[in-house]
Amino acid sequence: SPPSADSRDLRLDPSPSPPPESSSKTQNTTMKQRQKHRAVCENLNTSTTTTTTTQDNIKSQPESDLFSSDKTIFAACLAFRVVNALLIQTYFNPDEHWQALEVAHHIVFGYGHLTWEWKEGIRSYLHPMLFALLYRILAILHLDFPWFMVNAPRLLQAIFSAVGDLYLYKLSNALFNDRVAKWAVSFCYVLFLDRTFSCYFDVILLLLPVGIYHCVVI
Repeated sequence: SPPSADSRDLRLDPSPSPPPESSSKTQNTTMKQRQKHRAVCENLNTSTTTTTTTQDNIKSQPESDLFSSDKTIFAACLAFRVVNALLIQTYFNPDEHWQALEVAHHIVFGYGHLTWEWKEGIRSYLHPMLFALLYRILAILHLDFPWFMVNAPRLLQAIFSAVGDLYLYKLSNALFNDRVAKWAVSFCYVLFLDRTFSCYFDVILLLLPVGIYHCVVI
């Protein structure tokens, strides 16, 4: 049977599409959302870059003028070490004297207590010879009386310790940052490095090449 009039009207007149104005509004809204998303991403990237740059500046730049150059760091460490050496009035182990000072005194003045390892010749004279040279200078200048004989070796050790402090600071600053470097010295290091132990002189000799390697080579 022939289709009815209503069905013919439905075929000839499909449902109308949305007006063009509604489609353009949807596109504008989508474009605005994309622009907002791009702006947010750019702000996040800028903020991250600024934060990273600020952290790098904090890490690379010292916080105060006292730590702005090697000379000022060494001067501050030397002043502290000299005061510390002059305030030391005790000893906590006989090796503080028997490892270096008694041996140096024996070399220069011909008498002094030598422990068995010196008599057997199994220890190196490198460390005592530093103080033997100092004692020889004091003898030539006629300053070989008790105050100088006791304090001059500690003052010489203070100079060595200040050099060790400088390179410990430089090593800590190279590995970490300026804040860590300022607190890298332990209580034992502060208290005992001015004493004339051969093992503390070894610590200073170890800090020099390690500090130079990390600060110059790397």
